[in-house]
Amino acid sequence: MRATVDHYAALGVSSCATAGELREAFRRLAKEHHPDKNPNADATTRDRFLQVVRAYEVLSDSARRSAYDKDAGIFRADRPRPTTPDGMAYEAFDLLLAEHADEALDMFAAFLEKTGMTVADLDLPKHLDYNDARDCEFLLAEALERSGRWHAAITLYELTVTRERRRPYFRKFMVEIHDRLKTLYMRRIREAAAEGVWDATPDEALEPVFDLGVSRRGRAAYYKSLAQLLLATEHDYSDAARDALVSALELSPKITGVKKLCHALHIEHPVHGSAPMESTGAQ
Repeated sequence: MRATVDHYAALGVSSCATAGELREAFRRLAKEHHPDKNPNADATTRDRFLQVVRAYEVLSDSARRSAYDKDAGIFRADRPRPTTPDGMAYEAFDLLLAEHADEALDMFAAFLEKTGMTVADLDLPKHLDYNDARDCEFLLAEALERSGRWHAAITLYELTVTRERRRPYFRKFMVEIHDRLKTLYMRRIREAAAEGVWDATPDEALEPVFDLGVSRRGRAAYYKSLAQLLLATEHDYSDAARDALVSALELSPKITGVKKLCHALHIEHPVHGSAPMESTGAQ
């Protein structure tokens, strides 16, 4: 059954309209027909305002728009790709909201090429409403992480953290973003160590993690995890692993699961009556 109400016509846009074009049309028409702006409005004007509102409610929701388009026989493939930076940014955001991650990442790559930006200097607020830009940055980071491009995901998550510190938006949800970043930081260390190119001290390596906020016990757990992953590689990071474990024991002498580590690194566990040996510095 085909849709009987033409929401695109109500907003005065084509079925190819991007999210940004829909929003612009809605704001213009809502302002024009709002009852508060037209105290002498008749029933026709009020009906026109309701048509605009209903149309935008459907078309601004990706899932509802897809269902509406299907009923109306409109398909995404029929829509030309946007060519302006604003249009491309909104299209990428729209695709992310519709959970078409691969298409969204392709559009994002085209957007970067068009604007000359890199992930590191991405400035979506220039092309999207601020709130939409923040949501888009997070969804892009999430899509990049899931696709295995987690170095780029780290950059976008870090951008999210920086913006949040300047102007809070995600608020309590930042706890989850911090946790994702911490996990990716540890993955980055693991990869560098496995490739034999890790050359930081434990404190330097874990500084980005700790900057996001970690309790004393949590810091000890991260030092312990670092010691474990360094020992698990085929490269000799024994001095760095030893330094990391010493730091863990200094923060939490009763930390569990370190007996084998202490033995492997020749460290006396402090609960057995001896203080940990002096750290020697990473190699």
